[in-house]
Amino acid sequence: MAYGYMRPDPVEQFRGAVGHYGDLILAAVQMGYTEAEAIELIKVYALFDIAHKLDGISF
Repeated sequence: MAYGYMRPDPVEQFRGAVGHYGDLILAAVQMGYTEAEAIELIKVYALFDIAHKLDGISF
């Protein structure tokens, strides 16, 4: 047993992410986008973030 360290609960992490993405979709819909367009915007944003993180990695 390791003292002083708790692994994050994956279920709670997922719930938090779902809530966050729900808030992003709601904000985009309020800006005039459809839900489908909002989801596509989130996908593009996530891919941009991944590409940005990969820039620092040399293969």
